[in-house]
Amino acid sequence: MANTRDYSLISDSAVTLMLLKAQTNIPYAHEAANHLLSPEKVKAYSDRNDFGFWASVVHFEHRYVTVNQLIADSKTDNLLELSSGLTYRGHNLLQTRIVKHCIDTDLPDIIQAKKDLATALGIKTPAGGRMQMLPLNVMDREQFNHTVTEFDSGKLLIVNEGLLVYLNKAEIEQLCKTIHTILKERGGYWITSDIYIKHAFVQGSTRQTKEWDSFFKRQSVSSFSFADFQEAQDFFEANGFTVDKVAAPAYEGLSSAASLMAVATEEQLNALRSDGQIQATWRLACKS
Repeated sequence: MANTRDYSLISDSAVTLMLLKAQTNIPYAHEAANHLLSPEKVKAYSDRNDFGFWASVVHFEHRYVTVNQLIADSKTDNLLELSSGLTYRGHNLLQTRIVKHCIDTDLPDIIQAKKDLATALGIKTPAGGRMQMLPLNVMDREQFNHTVTEFDSGKLLIVNEGLLVYLNKAEIEQLCKTIHTILKERGGYWITSDIYIKHAFVQGSTRQTKEWDSFFKRQSVSSFSFADFQEAQDFFEANGFTVDKVAAPAYEGLSSAASLMAVATEEQLNALRSDGQIQATWRLACKS
């Protein structure tokens, strides 16, 4: 049966995430947002006294950092990032010599915008490194497999940050099958930050919460998360993977943490603490 879902709708989140990450020291995030949207728009977007805004910034900075933590720990030269949005992780990993060959993928319009931005910002690939930005619909198995052939032989890291929450269970199972087949042949890992547990926003009725609610309702995001971490583990094991490593919490070093603490009330901080962990970043390996 033909797949009629319009995956281009997912790209609506790319600009929102760019604006949030522009408030952090994630490499190139601020420069890219300023160039694409103008410094005035970037400044106007952030409500410096809004708890919900800064809680979102902290969440997404932490998610980015934990993915990088597991990439560095994996010590693998080849990196394929899926649905990477407008984040320049691959360029930074090449510049810091953590990987040698990175293929950055997303839907065609996002990739073209990303290429244009990289040129405008003068983002360079260091000597000895190779960076490719290619269009890819992750649900297209043939296109996915063709993209992987761009790498030389050897182990492969497949990374995604903020993709699975937009897919339904059947789509995630299809993606699992594609990735499992590739990693079983080549070796390597799948790093995903998208281990989300169903939860209610603790930010309360803030502007940021309302914005996320509106976007999530359009995408039905909440229905794609797991009931708990055990259900998530059982799901991936049923699809041929094992949880090889869980990223360690990294809140203390976040550039946005101080801004959150400056606007949060004690009640809001207690709500964050009592809500428990709602997201994890995992490194998955094929079951032996």
